[in-house]
Amino acid sequence: MVVKQVGIPNSTDYGGIEWEMDTQMSTGMAQTVKTLYLYTVTHSFDSDIALMFNHFVTDNLAGAGSASFGECEYGPFLDGTMLVTDEIFLQGAAQGQTLFASSGDAGSSCSVGLPNGVPGSGPTMVEWPAASEYVVGVGGTSMTVNSDDSYNTEVAWNSGGGGISQFEPCSFWQSGSSVPSCNNNSRGVPDIAMNADPNFTGATLYHQCTGTSNPNGCVNPGWGGTSLSSPLALGVWARLQSGHGNKLGYAAPKLYQFCKQNGPVGNISSVDPGYHDIGALPASPPVCNPVYCSGYGYDFVTGLGTFDVSKINALF
Repeated sequence: MVVKQVGIPNSTDYGGIEWEMDTQMSTGMAQTVKTLYLYTVTHSFDSDIALMFNHFVTDNLAGAGSASFGECEYGPFLDGTMLVTDEIFLQGAAQGQTLFASSGDAGSSCSVGLPNGVPGSGPTMVEWPAASEYVVGVGGTSMTVNSDDSYNTEVAWNSGGGGISQFEPCSFWQSGSSVPSCNNNSRGVPDIAMNADPNFTGATLYHQCTGTSNPNGCVNPGWGGTSLSSPLALGVWARLQSGHGNKLGYAAPKLYQFCKQNGPVGNISSVDPGYHDIGALPASPPVCNPVYCSGYGYDFVTGLGTFDVSKINALF
């Protein structure tokens, strides 16, 4: 692991659990990685974050990364960060780098300091940087497993962020897959989803501690949110890249390329055989966040769905 300091160091241990979730879940899913780079900034100001993303791209050391944070997209739009950072993300995409980002934990609302896991608690708006057209936004699901921990089924997590961007345009890969918001040239969020609900199959995190510093010792069970789903998606993508000689390049067009416009009559939908289509089957009923609901094909809660790793690997 290599820590890359961007700007003046800050001794505040802010977001320690997020660090643990990002590092452990991404590498656990990927299984084998050569180097894990951690970019740390002075403060969580938009200017500092933009500088951090610029270092990620100009260093060009990592083929993919995860950003498990977000804010209402109007903030970076008004202060100019969105325009500048989209150019940075575009350069990264051209270099074959992929950034996965959490779509948020307030459902169809964006975070304005309100408690996470409360859908509809803020203004109806998507979060940035997941809203960027050059970022892969990752929503959340609630997953159930069998007694042997094998996959059973999933439903959408009602607190998983998603909706229609008010500032970012529709990308050509979303347009070609009949994402509904593209009718108005607006970006749809998220692109994909992964497990996020802490109440069903939340993450168990391990951290450095003394035996008495935590009632659970050095184990923290039950962590989730789209801060879990984003590094999980990063780990899957790392595995896919490794399986194909690291030649897949930027993820977003690849993730949409197999979509087919074969939804039910009167419903323009997209179906991709490399995903679990959340909300499309009786075992996976629609769930709303609350403005948007999961359903057949692409939706504004789970995007294309969750990875069926073996199937999507075979498609590549």
